[in-house]
Amino acid sequence: MKQLLQLFLNYQGFLLLLPGLLLGHQARAQAPAWHSAMGVLSNTGNDQGANVNIVTDASGNVYLTGIFMGSITFGSTTLTSAGSSDVYVAKWSPITASFVWAQRAGGPGAEDARGIAVVGSNVYVAGSFNSPAVSFGPITITNNTGSGSSSDMFVAKLTDAGSAASFTWVQRVGGPGTDEAFNLAASGPNIYLTGYFESAQLPFGSTTLANAGGYDALLGKLVDQGSTCALAWVRQAGGPGTEEPYALAVSGSTVYWAGAFTSSTLALGGTTLPNAGSYDGFVAKVVDAGSTSSVAWAQRVGGPGPDDIASLAVSGSAVYIGGAFSGAMALGGGTLTSAGGRDVYVARLTDAGASASVAWAQQAGGLDNDFAYTLAVRGPELYVAGHFGAASAVPAPTATFGSTTLTSAGNSDIFLTRLTDLGTSASFAWAQRGGGNSADLAYTVALGGSSVYVGGSFLGSSAAFGAAFISNASGVEAGYMAILRDPVLAAATPAALAGLALYPNPARGAATVQLPAGAGVAQVSFTLTDALGRGVRAAAGVAVPAAGLLYDLPLAGLAPGVYLLRVQAGGAVAARRLVVE
Repeated sequence: MKQLLQLFLNYQGFLLLLPGLLLGHQARAQAPAWHSAMGVLSNTGNDQGANVNIVTDASGNVYLTGIFMGSITFGSTTLTSAGSSDVYVAKWSPITASFVWAQRAGGPGAEDARGIAVVGSNVYVAGSFNSPAVSFGPITITNNTGSGSSSDMFVAKLTDAGSAASFTWVQRVGGPGTDEAFNLAASGPNIYLTGYFESAQLPFGSTTLANAGGYDALLGKLVDQGSTCALAWVRQAGGPGTEEPYALAVSGSTVYWAGAFTSSTLALGGTTLPNAGSYDGFVAKVVDAGSTSSVAWAQRVGGPGPDDIASLAVSGSAVYIGGAFSGAMALGGGTLTSAGGRDVYVARLTDAGASASVAWAQQAGGLDNDFAYTLAVRGPELYVAGHFGAASAVPAPTATFGSTTLTSAGNSDIFLTRLTDLGTSASFAWAQRGGGNSADLAYTVALGGSSVYVGGSFLGSSAAFGAAFISNASGVEAGYMAILRDPVLAAATPAALAGLALYPNPARGAATVQLPAGAGVAQVSFTLTDALGRGVRAAAGVAVPAAGLLYDLPLAGLAPGVYLLRVQAGGAVAARRLVVE
């Protein structure tokens, strides 16, 4: 699993396939259908890649990053690589089901992109490069070695102007050895980067980290200052072996950090974690104090076999971790036992401030190797994606998720499952599969509106996600983004905006926004955006009378098309599509 996560992965052009509409209300055991899928199609016949990284913004726009060789097309934009592999960043609109813009960065060597985050109109991307020099639009950064004989990390900011985007600043992090970025997260102007470093010494602002041996994990904070950034603090987790920090999640000034380690002991702040086997997982709570940080608690997850934490998600005091384990693994007050090689596990930790405890743990899988790579949470619903049946000699391996058993089309297939957190326990609601007859992987899951986005790779001539069929003439590794729409997410509109209505629809000249009496909302704000994400109408601080709100939204002068109305009341946000004639 770790080797898979460390690959330099290649991407080519996307094709959107739209099968039938989503099924209506589902019974508990029935999985929602896949809605659509994007496949990777090379423009130049080069090898194709994988590991599509996806994030959504508050308006439901979808941002992707990865790497490509040769050329790649996003909508009307074709990008051409400068060397072995370049980075792409692209914006996709769920309203038009099309790409809005795309940008590239690269040099003559190999570049990689693994993390992406969005705050407002700011898009942050993290990755690694081994070219002597790499261009991000008008900005060029150089490798620490000058020759590109080893890799350095980068964090780049793009400013999204709606229908276009441009690079604003780029920050390099690295020393003379191999240093790679694995992920990043953002909250307000604060950006958190994680990766590992082989360099004996790695400078980060005014701090220089000393490697304890092998590859050490780092967590660093950057502060976006508009046209530049500042390096605020950095810390490491290390030992004599290899530490791989896969996952980050941020909540306010708290950062949750997780990964895996091979060292016999792992030093993390004032805590030392012992390794119970060949490979164990770690998860830590790091408190950001502005210019410094501290570790509030750290925990190890693992048994005598290879175990890890590959993904994180946080909701309030609930910290969710997911990964793979083998054999018997003690977790909380119980023990998980794998059915075969490695099995999927998901657990909830409850953060009590200075400590954390395991509230529940669930496992899934079959006789083969099964992995959970990525998590996303909204309310009590937890979405988990990964793959099952890896490296199987069995023609059709299976994996069981609660009462649902999935059967692979061959080798490893992708799974997407939803768990419902019940507080002290959790239950699988449904599970869905996708893929073809070769190795298919899922690396990322993101939520936007009622849609669940899954990104990853497939190997072979085709992959199917329900009725969405992706062809791959070259048969080499290809990237994808698959979309599933879950009615539970559509029903998760905040109570304050549950009665929101928009009519007539379609409309011309004007439309009425209605909130009923008793909504408990004092005022709301409106933003209307077009299919390119550009704001065309806005109103802030609109008072809501006790008898309810009837607000006339002027549409005069707008071109016919599909628009998105975003309504916000405090922390509650709801969106409605509007067709203007």
